Amino acid sequence: MMLFENPPSIGQFALNGIWEKALSFRVDKPPSIDELREYLAGGNELAFELFFGASFFGVRFNGSPTFVLELSQHCLICLNNSLDADSFITAVGNHTFFGELCHEVTHMEVGAINAWKSVGSYLLPTPAETLANIDELWSEICDSKLINDVKHPKAVEFAYTDPHPHWLGFPISIQQPPYSLNKEMLREVLQNFTANCG
Repeated sequence: MMLFENPPSIGQFALNGIWEKALSFRVDKPPSIDELREYLAGGNELAFELFFGASFFGVRFNGSPTFVLELSQHCLICLNNSLDADSFITAVGNHTFFGELCHEVTHMEVGAINAWKSVGSYLLPTPAETLANIDELWSEICDSKLINDVKHPKAVEFAYTDPHPHWLGFPISIQQPPYSLNKEMLREVLQNFTANCG
């Protein structure tokens, strides 16, 4: 696939999808098992994201607190043993819970990084449909709450539901304030994605 050019830089866990309160860390200083257990506090739904520069891969899992802790440790082990996005995603998928990842996009969303819920997001159709109708869809995005937020970097996520929820995210705003949405960045991401992933 090789859609991410940069090495892994930042990881983060989010309990119950609340990215606004994520446990973030540099890849060279991952949390200990005790820190993870304290953050989880017996929770049974956790998501993990790994950033490669401004792009990222994420996965969500649920189950008993013991199982969720096991899967979070699996993500950290994969991170420790991976040099790039492709090897990390493959390693995560090797766990029997996950299986093959990034097979077929089910939907896309535009949102604000670490503020997906508080700022809101905008649902898009398939990559090909979005690219074919980008002008019309861009106007709709600009009518959403996202256009007024300049405090958070923006991204487009390609979401997958099979075998479990996971996603690929790419920046569609410059990486310094103000983080305004950028139509040409979205167009370029869509063109690259469709060329590489069909």
